[in-house]
Amino acid sequence: MKNKKYFFKANIYIFALIFAVLNILLFYKPLFAYIVANVNFASLDGKVILMEILLVELFLSYVFMVIIAAIPYITKPVVALIFISNSVALYFEIQYNTILDVTMMGNVFNTNPQETANLLSYKLIIYVLLLGVLPSYLMCKIKIVRIFSWKKMLALILIPLVLLLGILYLNSRTWLWLDKNLKVLGALSMPFSYSINAMRYKIPLMLKDKKEYQLPNAIFKDGEKTVVVLVIGESARAGNFSLYGYNRNTNPNLEKIKNLVVFPNTTSCATYTTAGVGCMLSAGVGGKNYERLPTYLKRHDVKTFWRSTNWGEPHIDVDSFAKAGDIKQSCTTEACKNNDYDDILLYNLNSLIKDNIQHNNVFIVLHTSTSHGPTYYKKYPSSFEKFAPVCKSTEIKENCTPDDLVNAYDNTILYTDHILSQLISQLRGLNIPAVMIYMSDHGESLGENNTYLHGMPNLIAPDVQRKIPFLVWMSPQFIQQHNIDPKKLAKDSSYSQDNIFHTIMGAFGMQSEFYQPKLDVLK
Repeated sequence: MKNKKYFFKANIYIFALIFAVLNILLFYKPLFAYIVANVNFASLDGKVILMEILLVELFLSYVFMVIIAAIPYITKPVVALIFISNSVALYFEIQYNTILDVTMMGNVFNTNPQETANLLSYKLIIYVLLLGVLPSYLMCKIKIVRIFSWKKMLALILIPLVLLLGILYLNSRTWLWLDKNLKVLGALSMPFSYSINAMRYKIPLMLKDKKEYQLPNAIFKDGEKTVVVLVIGESARAGNFSLYGYNRNTNPNLEKIKNLVVFPNTTSCATYTTAGVGCMLSAGVGGKNYERLPTYLKRHDVKTFWRSTNWGEPHIDVDSFAKAGDIKQSCTTEACKNNDYDDILLYNLNSLIKDNIQHNNVFIVLHTSTSHGPTYYKKYPSSFEKFAPVCKSTEIKENCTPDDLVNAYDNTILYTDHILSQLISQLRGLNIPAVMIYMSDHGESLGENNTYLHGMPNLIAPDVQRKIPFLVWMSPQFIQQHNIDPKKLAKDSSYSQDNIFHTIMGAFGMQSEFYQPKLDVLK
């Protein structure tokens, strides 16, 4: 076998130093850009902060690779894995201004293959090839000489550590800034950001009590059967609904509907789907892994149905769970079979309700994906492209004007308006007590402050990622049954996803020791 040709030989300490320098040079632009934007470089402290963080990051990368390089056989595969992973992370940090904290890692782990495909682009491939594959190849061409000594390793780690701690101590006046910004700095530090935060997200889930505990039983105070339809929106922000004062008429149908209540000042509990949906379906009782709303209702003989073009729902027990593909199998027309949009969720809904409402209360969840980016233009039929021109690229930061991006997004809200108005029309035609509740899982950034999509940590998330629409429509029969004046419901107050569970309990006339009337918006 021919000997491998290497560029040069290096001991594990030189190899680790080369890795650390390359890692900083290639993947730390977002971190240092954040520092530059948030310190005053006219002052000495601003320059000191930059130097301190540079030294800390170099030291961390160096120590990490010294440990890895001391282990035969795994060193270069680990280097390749890190550089390729870093290149992907850097692409999304620069392209969408994402921060890879534990919240964003939850978003990553719960992105389905279809949405992942929508995020792929030629530019991402270039990032991976130039910043991932190429430096990995170069590092693999260095022959590592492993003459191992514990004393030398400790010395070459402890000496720079002592020097670094000395520098930090002498500049203790900068600690307040470092402490204030530590979470963001950590989330921009690669590969530590996504690797540590991935473990922070996954380990609690693995250790979580898998047993699902039952909530206290409830009784029904009313004998008349009711249907409640919960529509879970995706990435819909209240600011782009004309119902909330937006200067474009994105809700032409809903604005004409009687008995539609628009609840103001509604905030999501998180900025990614799994957490947002989890909050909506939770009773707000902490301490244990309690059953979710659909499971709770089914246990009380409410017929429960879940229809989805999305993903990210928690564990639930329902009478029927159907994805778009499942619904299409029962379609009788070609138009229905070829429908790739969210209104497929409305197919044959009235028959489903009529078949069950005579003997049971009915609860239906429609989990939509209408406003999920970055390919907003794919989320609605061409007939809903009222606002044009639209962005038709995944590289929305470079290839789309702000107006084109907003146009595409606003068309998804226009399409949402259509879906909700069609649903209300169907429910109204049943002539029974019925309620439609619409709430989004979270909002969306459309380039404000150079930020796109969603998933920012709550601490620094902009309002557009957390301010969400919350709409409720009630049939005349339901209004009469519960003696409600719709005009008096929406108070000048704050609302959240915590309102959903208790509002739906109240809609079904359920009474229980844990039911909280103050969270029931129909009271």
